[in-house]
Amino acid sequence: EAGVSVAPGDPVWEGWSRPVSTHYPEVWDAPDDSFEGFVTETVQYRIGKYVQHDHPTKITDADARALNRKILREVVEKEKHAFAERTVQHAYRPIERRKLEGNIREFVRLSIRRLHAQQGSAP
Repeated sequence: EAGVSVAPGDPVWEGWSRPVSTHYPEVWDAPDDSFEGFVTETVQYRIGKYVQHDHPTKITDADARALNRKILREVVEKEKHAFAERTVQHAYRPIERRKLEGNIREFVRLSIRRLHAQQGSAP
């Protein structure tokens, strides 16, 4: 799309179908670089499904890029905040990949729904 703002680190949407790497651990003790890598790949993969030409709730590349940045930032910030809170309270709980993946899937779905509602084209 002409004039679309692309930030460093934005995914190339033509590669949306690339599955999330399987090298990530099942749990993280803290939100580290591996955790952020998993979140990045998972958010891109989930949003990428909505960029497909035949998806019933398709979004534009520009919307996908903006949502990707927003969702990635929010997920990482929320997990880091929750981890810090648990650390202060001495309430250790690992971050589970399966649970995180489900939460990201739902967050992306709700974000897409909200985007369509704001644009007046809710399915």
